[in-house]
Amino acid sequence: MPDLILLDVRPPMWEGFEICRQLKADKMTQSVPVMLITQRDNADDEVRGLELGAADCITRLRDAVADLNIPHAPQDGARRVTISVGCATAWPGLRQNYHQLLQATDNQLYIAKNAGRNCVRAEILAA
Repeated sequence: MPDLILLDVRPPMWEGFEICRQLKADKMTQSVPVMLITQRDNADDEVRGLELGAADCITRLRDAVADLNIPHAPQDGARRVTISVGCATAWPGLRQNYHQLLQATDNQLYIAKNAGRNCVRAEILAA
């Protein structure tokens, strides 16, 4: 199970709020914090997400982490905390359920972490 789920509020086909609602309704995933990500500063999106059980709603994740300027013991040259992201997408109606989507996302996160700092890796799940 992931430590945290980052969920786009407005992904191309699925509605991010509905995915959050499903995650919080499922005993297997309800304890995993969900952070909603949006490209716009919209108080209505934030309120709706928090009402559905999201831990927070943030804009421009990488910029937000960089702005925090959190010191980091330089193990590989980075002196500040950076972010690596793994993501997976699927079209609605495919045979995958959101548990499979979570597993694919988790796999991509480990690939991103192994690739270095500030990396993003993604997978599109096939039909």
